[in-house]
Amino acid sequence: MAKKPPSPSRKPGQSHEPDDAFLARVLELSTWARERTQLLVAAGVAVLLLALGVVYYVNLQITQTREAEQELERLQQVVAMAEPEEGKQELRNYLTRFGDTRFAHEARLTLAELHLHEGETEEAIDVLEPSRGALRDPVGIQAVFLLGTALEEAGRWNDAEVLYLDLADQVELRFQRKDALEGAARSRVEQEDALGAAELYRQILAELEQDDPRRARYEMRVAELEATAGTS
Repeated sequence: MAKKPPSPSRKPGQSHEPDDAFLARVLELSTWARERTQLLVAAGVAVLLLALGVVYYVNLQITQTREAEQELERLQQVVAMAEPEEGKQELRNYLTRFGDTRFAHEARLTLAELHLHEGETEEAIDVLEPSRGALRDPVGIQAVFLLGTALEEAGRWNDAEVLYLDLADQVELRFQRKDALEGAARSRVEQEDALGAAELYRQILAELEQDDPRRARYEMRVAELEATAGTS
């Protein structure tokens, strides 16, 4: 009976190579994970803190807005009954606390009206200046129009013209654009720019319907200004 051929002997380094490679990879991954555990934990904590910070900020804004609205309602009743100086001080205190909220425009509007009533034109201008860019807020637009009025009362005609022209370019409602163009035209008249004022009145005419009863008044104003320019 023939003998079985002897099994080939395993050469060192051959039979264990796949296992060794696998173990080496496991050890490598384990080492990588250990080295980065602190980093991963820190990143997770940072994300959690960021989320908590956002929630806190949103809640703070909501609370502040609610407080600003309630305080303004109270303040309006106080101002209506208080002496002008007391009302102005109350409004200044309000703006110190809530000047960054959307209710600040209404407070500035009220405070500026008190200043104008007292003949304090420059003070009214200073109060209203922060609302100059608030042209997406209805009360903000009112504040900017009042700023234009204050500039006119102060005789700052060029500043008023620039403000009104900016308003005319940015407001969305037709009557607001008309009022802004009229303000700019008045400012040009005061600067002895009759033709420039007439051009603004023509823009108003171009945007009115043909049967609008206001057309006659603007047409007459254009004729007057052109006559003035022709005799100057």
